[in-house]
Amino acid sequence: MSSTIEEITSILGAQRIGTTSSTIDWILTDSRSLCFPEETLFFALKTKRNDGHKYIPDLYQKGVRNFVVNEIPEAASSYTDANFLIVPNPLKSLQRLASRHREQFQVPVIGITGSNGKTVVKEWLYQILSPDRTITRSPRSYNSQIGVPLSVWLMNEHTELGIFEAGISEMGEMEALRPIIQPTIGILTNIGGAHQENFSSVQDKCMEKLQLFKDCDVIVYNGDNELITSCVTKSLFTAREIAWSTKDSERLMKLYNIGKAPLSLALGFGEVTITRYLAGQVPSKEYSDIMLHALASASYMKELLDQNREKIGETAYKKAYTAATQLENLYVAVPVELLAVIAYIFSALHEVTPLTLQKLLYYIQGNYAAIYDKPLFDAPCEAWVHGPVYRNVYNLFRDFKYNPIDDDRFVPLKESALPLNPEAKEVVDRVLDTFGMYSGKVLESITHKEAPWLDARKGFLPDETSHAEISLDAMKAYFKKVDEKYNIRTEDGLRKYIAKMR
Repeated sequence: MSSTIEEITSILGAQRIGTTSSTIDWILTDSRSLCFPEETLFFALKTKRNDGHKYIPDLYQKGVRNFVVNEIPEAASSYTDANFLIVPNPLKSLQRLASRHREQFQVPVIGITGSNGKTVVKEWLYQILSPDRTITRSPRSYNSQIGVPLSVWLMNEHTELGIFEAGISEMGEMEALRPIIQPTIGILTNIGGAHQENFSSVQDKCMEKLQLFKDCDVIVYNGDNELITSCVTKSLFTAREIAWSTKDSERLMKLYNIGKAPLSLALGFGEVTITRYLAGQVPSKEYSDIMLHALASASYMKELLDQNREKIGETAYKKAYTAATQLENLYVAVPVELLAVIAYIFSALHEVTPLTLQKLLYYIQGNYAAIYDKPLFDAPCEAWVHGPVYRNVYNLFRDFKYNPIDDDRFVPLKESALPLNPEAKEVVDRVLDTFGMYSGKVLESITHKEAPWLDARKGFLPDETSHAEISLDAMKAYFKKVDEKYNIRTEDGLRKYIAKMR
């Protein structure tokens, strides 16, 4: 698709030096790749190793007449028929032009990112899909700040599907690539240690990569990777999520105390289907949805068991139905709003002990009450020896003691809990990003210096058992004072508070 030099000048908001009319079909950043000089627009990019401006004389001699620069080259007056588009940053202008070009196409676009495997996945998809449609894809590994706009510029009137990969090496780069690709389908291959040097943590790198999928309709990722899953949860995408997993079959067998063949039949599959999944075969979307629903809802699993009772046999039915009933009753004592917060914490953090969970719930409730003048969840908080405790939550996880909560019985909790409203999510995220960095013992020591716990423990010996309640009013009043001094509505404010209290 051609563009006139006048159109490009307007898109870039450039100062134009030169009056020669030109039609642009090709974009060039590497002088060695010149093919059609008369139809080429050269972007003189400055990098750490090179400066594209020094190649302008040679390119002019070869017939190129259109240049994007941030400074007029020497002897520019001798380039009598050339157009120079002067911009502050040629790279940003290249990206802007590619973004505007992408906006002209209302076709599906697959955006692929991850620490590695991007090119392999892109080429694999191309091989599968190209017989049925005309595809524009990234050449080779064109996934950088320069490579992505060059790739997207290749889209034309014949393009029926785009497949582009995006790589980053530091924070902020994906925000520049997202409007260029504008994917409708996002694929995250994996997250590893590649290019880690410019990121403070692997989680930060994962969150940065996920920026690419902000406006996607569908996101595909590895559901077995806890880091990726937690980052996807924190990103609060509106897209439909497709998380592939090799563990769903195993989890279903453990949850419902059922073997491979009976589980297959109970779910309405063929007798050996689960066996194939355990061997590595990926379920279809239809079957995957059934398995995820069974993981998320013991009630749904009981319905399936009733429907297929005769197929699976009476013994297998009774064992599975009993397990489903026990699972169904596991969360009865905990309010649904509190379960939603717990589920979100499980999804956002890699490892949670009962002690850590209790203290995070306390700080979430206190912060929320101070800001919105109401509780986030309706559950009494008690001043125990080791700090604030929600008794019904303690009973739910008491078997783990000081160990991380890791049990397949709690998988449905992650899958079935109600989503947090925006206000709640904002508070929970802020608490997890600050208090969540510390161990349960550190958080316990902080609560022991705070008025709500101290006042509720008055009259009790240090190691004396107490179920005295920490009232919501006491929590609200205390954290309102903290807010006035430190501003608990910001992460920086909470960090300053923690630093003072440690």
